[in-house]
Amino acid sequence: MTMFIDALLTQNLSLFGQHGITFAIYCILTMAIFLESALLPAALLPGDSLLLLAGAMITKHLLRFYPTLAVLVTATGTGYWLNYLTGRWLIQTKSVQKWLMNVSAHDYQRAQNFSRRYGPSALLIGRFIGFIRTLLPLLAGATSLRQRHFHFFNWLGAVTWVGVLLQVGEHLANLPVFKENSAIGMAFLLLLPILLFVAGLMGSFWFARRRRKREAGS
Repeated sequence: MTMFIDALLTQNLSLFGQHGITFAIYCILTMAIFLESALLPAALLPGDSLLLLAGAMITKHLLRFYPTLAVLVTATGTGYWLNYLTGRWLIQTKSVQKWLMNVSAHDYQRAQNFSRRYGPSALLIGRFIGFIRTLLPLLAGATSLRQRHFHFFNWLGAVTWVGVLLQVGEHLANLPVFKENSAIGMAFLLLLPILLFVAGLMGSFWFARRRRKREAGS
């Protein structure tokens, strides 16, 4: 991990190639994006900021655009499909119901309203809304959305979400202020996903504790 951080901050291309760090980066990004898309308990993973980081790494020639796009689109698209199948076939199981119990009523209602308002296109638009994007395919499966409609908006949303945020990350890394403070900028993009994940985890624990207290008092 220390070698990875050092290579990232210094943009040491030879270090990436010699030690297989590029492969490790792809594995980490793929796993994180897949899990956030596939499993409700992993909705706290910071997919948006990871894609921005990947885009910045493309600008620094640490990753290549089209392979990164292909790998991450596949990861989120297949993750969404698994999530959809979970909603379609396993929504009544104890495990899934327990996941849903840990979702705040506000977020669940927000996702339902979003899904009703936009229909299948919510799978495209909702990709850019953190946490809700993980709920939407589960709800689509639970409401028996036709698979051909699901797949169309799922893969269109996957390409749009990944492609747009990779390009935003590239443009961010090309800003003069970023170029002048490259090491600081890369450190910020590296720490941002971690900070967002910790903040989300703390918020989840706070919500669960508050719900238990409310149930104990009733």
